[in-house]
Amino acid sequence: MIDTIEEIDDTSNIDEIYVIYKDYQFKIEEDLTVDIIGIAPSNLKNSATKMVSYDIKNNHETNLQSNKIFLYDLSGNGNNATLYNTTLIDNNDGVILDGTSSYANFQLQQELTFPLTYEFDLQTSVPNTRSILFTEPKSKTAFGIWDGYFNVTLSTDSQTITVPDDFYDGTKKHIVLEFTSLTDFELYIDGTKLSKNSSLDGWYTYDENPCIGKRRTEAYFNATLYTFKIYNRLLEQSELVSTQNRTNLVLEYDIKNNPKYICEKLNDVINSDNTASCYDIIYNNENNGIIFNGKSSYIELDSQQELTYPITIEFDIKYTTAKDKRSVIFIDKNSHTGFGIYDDYFICAVHEQNKTVPIPDDFYDGTLKHIVIEYFSKTEFELYINGTKLEKNSSVDCWAYGIGEPFRIGSRISGDCFFNGELYELNIYNSILTESQIRRKYNKAVSLYE
Repeated sequence: MIDTIEEIDDTSNIDEIYVIYKDYQFKIEEDLTVDIIGIAPSNLKNSATKMVSYDIKNNHETNLQSNKIFLYDLSGNGNNATLYNTTLIDNNDGVILDGTSSYANFQLQQELTFPLTYEFDLQTSVPNTRSILFTEPKSKTAFGIWDGYFNVTLSTDSQTITVPDDFYDGTKKHIVLEFTSLTDFELYIDGTKLSKNSSLDGWYTYDENPCIGKRRTEAYFNATLYTFKIYNRLLEQSELVSTQNRTNLVLEYDIKNNPKYICEKLNDVINSDNTASCYDIIYNNENNGIIFNGKSSYIELDSQQELTYPITIEFDIKYTTAKDKRSVIFIDKNSHTGFGIYDDYFICAVHEQNKTVPIPDDFYDGTLKHIVIEYFSKTEFELYINGTKLEKNSSVDCWAYGIGEPFRIGSRISGDCFFNGELYELNIYNSILTESQIRRKYNKAVSLYE
C-alpha cells in the first residue's frame, strides 16, 4: 500500500497500484482511470497513515507574506537585523521595502562617533514624498525625503539637498553620506557630490533604536535595498563609487550574501491544529529546510493527538558539524520516543532503557540523512538510515534527564543537547512502514533535498 500516488518515484516495475481512501480500496489502472474495488480489508485500513507532517518548503511558501527576514551583519560586529513585511526580489540580491509596512530593526553593539559614513545601494521608481530610509537616534543621523529634498539629521536642522531628477528612474543608485560632524556632511550619488541648499530642515522621531524603512509607524520608504554599510571614518575619493577597504567598518548588510527568512512556526499539513512553535530558527538558502544553530534553536510541537504504538517517525536532516558529542533531534516524554546522539551511538528511547545503535562512519559527511525509526513498543524498535536497517548494540541507554512536555525538536527541555544542522521534513505515522516504502521515501527525499 502507498500513502498517495505522489509517493511513487518509479512506476516502471509496478503492475498494480491500490489506494485506501475513507475505508474504500481503489485500483489505479495504467491509463490512470480509477476502479472501486470495495471496502478495504481491515488489515489495510489506516495503514501507514500520517498523523503529523511538517514539510519545510511547503511551510515557507504558505507563510511567505508573513515571514520575517534575518540579516547577518557581515562586519562581524553582531549588528544583525530583523526585517518585517519584506520580500526578496527574484534573484535574492535585494529586499523590497513596500512603502506601506516594510521596515527593519537592529541594535548597534557599539556607539557611532564622528567622522561617520553611510554607504548603500537602492533602486526606486516610486516618488517618496515624505519617507525615511534610515534613522540612527543616538548619533542623530538619518536619510529621507521630504517632498523634493533630502533630510539627513534627527532633532537637529541641517542643510537640505534637492532630489535629482533621475532619482526615480528605476536604476540602481550608489549613495554615500559622509558626516564630519552632525551638521557638516556631504552626499554623493554614483560618485557625484550633490550641492546643498541654503534652507535648513531635520527629522524628528521618538524612536530609541536604529531603524531602516520608516520612523515610528509612518514615513515608510518605497525602494529595493541591496546593500547597507556604516563606517566610523570618511571614505577616500577613490572609494566613493566602490570600495573593498573594510577599515573601521561598523555594519554591513549585503542582501545577496546573507538574507535568511525567519521561521517562527510550522504548520502541520495533515492537521492544522498541530502548530509547532520555532525558536531561533531560520530557513536555509533554498527555503526547503530550516537551520538549527546548535546553541539555542529548538521547536515545540503542540500535538492534539496522543502517540500510541505502533509509531513510525521519519525525518530528513543534515549535520553541519564534523562530529557531535551529544545532541537531540526529537524527544517525547509521553510516548517514550526520542532520537539523538550520545558520544558514538544513537539513543532512541526516553525513560526506558533500550538498545543503542552505533553511529555509521559517514553520518557527519554533510550529505542528506533520511532517518526512519519504527517503534513497536517502548522496548522494541528498528532504525533505518538512507533505506538501510542498522544493527543494534548489546548495550542499553535512554534519555532520562531534562525531559518534559511538549514534544520537542532540536534539544532537551533542560536547554542542552542542541542539534546543529538542517531539518527538511518530519512525519509521524500511526503504523509501521514496509522496507520498500522506506526505500521509496529515501529516494524521494534525495531527489528533493540533495
